[in-house]
Amino acid sequence: MNYSPDDIVLLDRGSDTSVIVHLHGATIISWRCAGEEMLFLSKNAVFDNLKAIQGGIPIVFPKFGPWKYGPHHGFARVLRWKLEMPPKKDKHGNVFAVFVLEHNELSQAMWNIMFKLVYTIRLEESALHVDLSVHNTDKITFGFNCLLHNYLLTPEVTRSGVIGIQNLNYWDKVKGGEDTERNEEVFIRENIDRVYNDVPNEIVIGNMAGSRTLMVKTFNFPDVVIWNPWKDKAKSVYNLGDNEYRNSSLINIRLFLFGHLLKTGKKKNCAHDADKYGKF
Repeated sequence: MNYSPDDIVLLDRGSDTSVIVHLHGATIISWRCAGEEMLFLSKNAVFDNLKAIQGGIPIVFPKFGPWKYGPHHGFARVLRWKLEMPPKKDKHGNVFAVFVLEHNELSQAMWNIMFKLVYTIRLEESALHVDLSVHNTDKITFGFNCLLHNYLLTPEVTRSGVIGIQNLNYWDKVKGGEDTERNEEVFIRENIDRVYNDVPNEIVIGNMAGSRTLMVKTFNFPDVVIWNPWKDKAKSVYNLGDNEYRNSSLINIRLFLFGHLLKTGKKKNCAHDADKYGKF
């Protein structure tokens, strides 16, 4: 990949299990688990420290979607974060690192709010834990959206089913309307863009790397977006290869649909664990 060594932080647990974090957006661009890559990163991803990185796990804050004050999906994924605590191991061999983004001239030119984001990553033997806390350091209450895009790598997206969302209501952005999920296992076999509400804190994605399943456990992430542009729309997605849609099952884990109000001096924590286990 065409990025500078000065721009990345490596969490290495040994046994070919590691995480690479790019300081541009504190974007996790690689999670290897026992030699298997778990995250999708586009071959066309740009590492210019200006544009959002296409793939991995970007952080969306303070706005999801179009934003009249700044870039699409907010500024957290296009600003440089500070490495607050370099990687270190605990007594169990797990590796921790902490990254921070605070208000600065660039952020305040778009959003005149004082804040602090603290992003903690813990790499375990077969799991990746991420914790994002939003701190209000301003004198006023502010509202925000927060989302972690999980670009999950799968050998063939049509065989990767999502379990745990049956009977949930969702907004279908492709068809334009509300519906209820009737399937026990949801497969991605066409252009899909759905927002599922009030999702249980555990969902399962099958047929990931090495034909393994991935258990995703969430905290304060009540909504889940399942998205894949499919063949025709993939051509118009920024920095996504025309045929890469078949290898990327995009499960976006999202905090609050319309924003959360955070009072002065308060913080909001949200987290998710991705745990790889046995054959599907």
